[in-house]
Amino acid sequence: MFRLGLGGDRGTRRSKAGSSYDLPIGYSARADRRTDGLNDCRNATAGSGMLIVRGWVEEKGSSMPGALAVAVTLMGGFILAITLLDIITTTFHPTAQSIVTAHFHRFIWRVVARLSHLMPGRGRQALLNWTLPIAVASLLLFWIFALLVGFALIYMPQLTTRGDFLSSNGPLHWGDALYVSGMCLTSIGFGDIVPREGLLRGVAVGEGIVGLLVTGVTVTYALAVFPVLPTLRVLAGTLNEETDGQVNALPMVLRYLATDSAQMLALRCRELSTDLRLLAEAHSMHPVLFYAHPRRPEDSFLRVLIVTQQLVLLLRYGLRRSEQPALVRDPRIVGLEESLIAVLRRLGGSLHLRVRGPSEQFDDPVLNADFDRLLSQLHLVKLRGDAQATPRERRLYVRFRLVTDPYIQAYSANAEYSRDDLWGTHQPLRGSTAPIYGEEDEDDDEP
Repeated sequence: MFRLGLGGDRGTRRSKAGSSYDLPIGYSARADRRTDGLNDCRNATAGSGMLIVRGWVEEKGSSMPGALAVAVTLMGGFILAITLLDIITTTFHPTAQSIVTAHFHRFIWRVVARLSHLMPGRGRQALLNWTLPIAVASLLLFWIFALLVGFALIYMPQLTTRGDFLSSNGPLHWGDALYVSGMCLTSIGFGDIVPREGLLRGVAVGEGIVGLLVTGVTVTYALAVFPVLPTLRVLAGTLNEETDGQVNALPMVLRYLATDSAQMLALRCRELSTDLRLLAEAHSMHPVLFYAHPRRPEDSFLRVLIVTQQLVLLLRYGLRRSEQPALVRDPRIVGLEESLIAVLRRLGGSLHLRVRGPSEQFDDPVLNADFDRLLSQLHLVKLRGDAQATPRERRLYVRFRLVTDPYIQAYSANAEYSRDDLWGTHQPLRGSTAPIYGEEDEDDDEP
């Protein structure tokens, strides 16, 4: 504190007006020059003949034109409104999608995918595996930066106005707006620059509150996104074991039917239906999960969708209804088909997938060849009397493929997996005593 008085004694210096002021020991010439440049002291004490100056200097930097000041303030308010709406929509709304976040995540995915093409096989998959953490961290940093800039644009015109801000650092300039915004957003507040007007004080307090809320939202968002991944890995790993690492789900059906466990197979389809809907809901609430890229393709959600599609094709359109009526028409298996279509349409409604309209080519040679191959496999393992298909069976099979294939293809285009990775065989890890269907049991107790 500087004490300005009327008399002079030891330890005092003369001001330009002839009055003296007490100086603390070790007072620097720089502070002396700053005080000499003080032309307007607002804290005058009545009747005492003294002035109290609390180390603050009101300085006026380069002024901003009125029209530009209004435009800058409106731009800051617009950025804040868009950012806060994006945060609320992304973290709290259960169904709404944020266009800003969607485009930001797609941009991050494209950057990481292009960088991965410069790396060898294992390094490429390792980098893609980091896409989800990078996307989450980048989004949070993007929110913080947008809030920082938005509030800085509001402060910027006021920093060049005399009396709106007090500073102990000399003249203020437009670049100091980012510093002031950062101090308020992080609640650090060194106190070297403070607002004087009531409205600016309210804005500064509001920015501090927003900074605290963003910190809480960051923790909440991370805790909501990453716990979904273990659930996905467990489902994908279990399904890969049941199908013996194959994508056509035939080993899974054989294991159940070989022990007359058709009811257990239907129950497993019901459980799978529930798991699919839960994961689809998680993708809807947190679309960043679209960019989760496990190193092993069999652990991905896309592989789960493909295996489920093949399971439905086998049970609903591969088995002959006259030979397996209870299984083909079981409500739980029918429910799996309905759930799969609903899940695919839910995922296809996201801004992160570009789904083409369904085709009407019922004579597609590829689809018909796939159906003939499925019937041959079923006939080979004696789950179907013959490998011949009626026109109605063929039409129903192709129709289901035409409905579901566009969604799976759209997801595949956004996954950076090769076709061999997704449709190939991935043998699961087993213990030495794990039973495998088709192997002959050895009776070690016989002499």
